[in-house]
Amino acid sequence: MNNTAIIYDDIFLKHNTGNHPENPQRLEWLIPAIRNSPLNRHIDWFKPIPATEDEICLVHSPDMLTYIRQRIAEGGGFLDPDTKVSEDSLEAALSAAGAGKLALGLVLSQDYKQVFIPSRPPGHHATSSRSMGFCLFNNPALCAYIALDYKLAEKVAIIDWDIHHGNGTEEIFYTDDRVLVMSVHQFPFFPGTGFAQDTGIQKGEGFNINVPLPEGAGREDYLRAMNEVFAPAVKKFDPDIIIVSAGFDGHKLDPLGGHNLESADYGEIAAVTKKIALDCKAGGRIIAFLEGGYHPTSLPESVLEMLHAWIINGNASHEHEKKVTDVL
Repeated sequence: MNNTAIIYDDIFLKHNTGNHPENPQRLEWLIPAIRNSPLNRHIDWFKPIPATEDEICLVHSPDMLTYIRQRIAEGGGFLDPDTKVSEDSLEAALSAAGAGKLALGLVLSQDYKQVFIPSRPPGHHATSSRSMGFCLFNNPALCAYIALDYKLAEKVAIIDWDIHHGNGTEEIFYTDDRVLVMSVHQFPFFPGTGFAQDTGIQKGEGFNINVPLPEGAGREDYLRAMNEVFAPAVKKFDPDIIIVSAGFDGHKLDPLGGHNLESADYGEIAAVTKKIALDCKAGGRIIAFLEGGYHPTSLPESVLEMLHAWIINGNASHEHEKKVTDVL
């Protein structure tokens, strides 16, 4: 058995958004690139178990679910100006949200150290009461809540390196001291949230960390945020598991971003994330959900860099001086 797993199903392709940046092509670029890579021999593949409606309502209002059903029954369309649904969108979204359940089982009861979920629709913009920003349900937030609610973990840390602030994840856990939410993102930028002074309220005070970066930020800025802000915060918090909102739209080629990361930089960001996970109770356990990334070459290249960093860090027998481009 390998120590890296991917949870994927073709249902994610049936979330048909038409001529929209978040469309099935993203996974049509990505999944073959992973399967055809030499890295694939170190990866075990699984299919998700869809979330139940009761599980969705752990983090989202019943009215939100009703509204999604209603729009689909009417033939689909937009939930908001950015977020589109079609006939199979709810099935895809339930599978994307439910994939975290299986991932928790893989990292907490088996020997898998990292699980990647290349699902769509993405999740980190969905708030407790609203689908938005291409996201129907908040997949990472539900994963964290299930871990806590089912007593699989006492504390969870979420690292969001998508170029857009994870406003939904922040909102859901803003008063919760069991989840440390950290986001590095472009600011000012969509969705207009993610101020450095937003640190949580009530029991959650101090458990929400934002690192806003200006347009044009790059590798050193992200690594500084990871090493100097996130790493010490996680070490102090000492979570049982790390969940990642893994967006790749900070790449310099991405049409929706304004940062200057290169594909190899995501390998470095992932390696730091792995070290952060190893230096706490999580013991290296990471669950990563695909968020943004909208360029046909930079998305698969960046994901392969991330997977390479995690596989190399998890298998001492590999030659870790090699870059992923050396084995492709």
